[in-house]
Amino acid sequence: MGARPGVPSRRLEEATSCALLPRRGSRSLRFGLAVGLTIAALAVRAALDPFLGDLLPYLTFFVAVTLTAYFEGFAPSLVSIVLGYFMARWFFIEPRFTLRAPNPGMRLNTVAYLVGSALICGMTVLTSRARVRAEMTAVELARRQRQLEAEIVEREAVERALREADRRKDEFLAVLSHELRNPLAPIRNAQYVLERTDPTTEQAALARDIIGRQVGHLARMVDDLLDATRISRGRVQVQRARLDLVAVTRRAVEDHRSLFLQRGLTIDFRAPDDSIWVDGDVTRLSQVMGNLLHNAQKFTDGGGQVCVTVERRGGEVVVSVRDSGVGIPREVLDVIFEPFEQADRTIHRSRGGLGLGLALVRAIVELHGGTVRARSEGDGRGAELVVTLPVVGDAAADSPARGRDQVAPQASFKRRILIIEDNGDSAVTLRHVLELNGHEVHVAGDGLRGVEDAHRLRPDVVVCDLGLPGIDGYEVARRLRASGDASGAMLVALTGYASAEDVGRAVEAGFHHHLAKPPDLTRLVQLLGAAAAPLRTA
Repeated sequence: MGARPGVPSRRLEEATSCALLPRRGSRSLRFGLAVGLTIAALAVRAALDPFLGDLLPYLTFFVAVTLTAYFEGFAPSLVSIVLGYFMARWFFIEPRFTLRAPNPGMRLNTVAYLVGSALICGMTVLTSRARVRAEMTAVELARRQRQLEAEIVEREAVERALREADRRKDEFLAVLSHELRNPLAPIRNAQYVLERTDPTTEQAALARDIIGRQVGHLARMVDDLLDATRISRGRVQVQRARLDLVAVTRRAVEDHRSLFLQRGLTIDFRAPDDSIWVDGDVTRLSQVMGNLLHNAQKFTDGGGQVCVTVERRGGEVVVSVRDSGVGIPREVLDVIFEPFEQADRTIHRSRGGLGLGLALVRAIVELHGGTVRARSEGDGRGAELVVTLPVVGDAAADSPARGRDQVAPQASFKRRILIIEDNGDSAVTLRHVLELNGHEVHVAGDGLRGVEDAHRLRPDVVVCDLGLPGIDGYEVARRLRASGDASGAMLVALTGYASAEDVGRAVEAGFHHHLAKPPDLTRLVQLLGAAAAPLRTA
């Protein structure tokens, strides 16, 4: 941000006038000093008169004009010139004590005095202008220097932030690579075992369990990444309803209890018998509790204890998850809720994770008007994560949140299902899953072929990807809804596009359900059981 080039002429004239006129004190004082200097010049010339006679009558007055011009400016120096002229003519130029024209020799002295004084005044103007320009230039340079210094400080701060962001990005990519490879290794090992053992053996069963567990781990990481992106962009929609936080927390503890038992951990749940009602999204708050429990079991070694408490304190409900695990270093406490930050920064990363779980906890809790904080006495002394949420009225009326997680019971009907999926492996494996459940399954590899097959087959259910070649899944749904042959089919979007906007677009296009990849297959089978117009009883 530079200043405008040059100095506007009006500003310069005003500044010059200020320099030439009111240098110091009032106007009367400045002119009084001019008169005083001229009188002093008169006195000095009178003292020198016995020695000089009529020689150099203007000498001391010229000095007075010079001093006046230097110290008091242009206008007072004019007064000094006029006074000096008349004083010299009256007192020191023959004939004295009269203003009659002097002899020709004295006229040259008068011209020299007047010209010299005019030059002094002119030099004063030029000097004043130059001084004003110099002063304004100095002020402008000082201002620019301050601006540059501020910009340098700001740029250095931005560069530090960029370097830190770049460092965290590199660290995150390294962690992501590590965390993705970790579950892929046992999956590949389990695949090797399944290819070489009888499916009925204990080894094969263990391999299948490993694959399921590691796929769940991968799905959790992808979900965390998507949630972090949505929250950072402000695209998270919270579906609020009155819900019992005690029940939500209890259900989360029970859902995770088997995981704690597998790791040799003891989990204790303490809550009042009465309900504590909050205004929140049951899915998101369940995610908060799950992330807190997952964090506790991850950082607590076998034989440790985890205690979950729910209590009401005035107008707030406090949920505490306390563990006896590795603890949190003091220097990490301030950043533990930042994305991609973890207490486990060792190269072996035995605890795993992307460092997103607690960042999601804070974001979701803040969306509900609450707070979250961490406490720890240091390494090896356990940690406590505390969530505080505002309480709403104690009305125990049935809430829409109560039945949100309920799924329609599975019906025992055979369905004709059309899968529209351009990923061959995904289509084939899903076909096998559905055929194992007794359904008649057909596969189309692109959108146009899918629409044609739907007209020909008239399926009960269409499971369609959104990102298809030719025409996308949204257009497929619109065409099927407009046709008479397949307009009654249940349309299920099965896709990696899982944001709230994607769900809304899918519903607008005509889809009945939206499932994110990888899908919960049990949920998918149950949805198929709820489809209308069964072909025949299985």
